[in-house]
Order: sequence, then C-alpha cells, then structure tokens
Amino acid sequence: MSETHVDVTLMGRTYRLECEAGEADSLAQAAALLDERITALAKRSGLSGEKLVLWTALEVALDLVKLQQQGGFDITRFKRRIELIGARLDGVLSQYDRPL
Repeated sequence: MSETHVDVTLMGRTYRLECEAGEADSLAQAAALLDERITALAKRSGLSGEKLVLWTALEVALDLVKLQQQGGFDITRFKRRIELIGARLDGVLSQYDRPL
C-alpha cells in the first residue's frame, strides 16, 4: 500500500505523521478525539505535560478494554495499531528537545 502524511494537532502543536493512504482520515479523527480527551482531562484534573498524556492514554485504553469485554473489539489488532502509532509518535517527539 502507498503511504501518505497527515497533519494532526495535539496539545496545540501540529505533527506530521506518516500512515497508509487509506488510514489518513481515521488517524486524523483519532488525533482529534485524543486532543479532545486531553483538553477535557486537563480542565478537570489540573494535570499537564507527560502525566496528562499518560492519564489520557490510560482512560482511552480503559474505554477500549471495556468495549473488548463486551465482545465488540479485537484486542490483538488494537495492540498492533497502538505499537505502530507509538513508534510514529516517538519519531515525531524525538525531533523536539523538551519532553511533553
């Protein structure tokens, strides 16, 4: 499959991510959802930086585990996707000197 790029904004910063051509819209939607969840958690918790991102990721993962427990989710496929997205984000974040 061919690859493309999608620009996503998280915590006020824009990142250019590489993805399969057919996944660009889904990745953009996932990033928008994540940014929305980060913003909501920041408002209600006062967390910031790395802790904020980690807690948000934990909340999203909890939602997905609940969905899996209801029989509507393929956890193996999800784990592969999370590893791929994590590797892409690591690559983007490594371009910046300061941690989140």
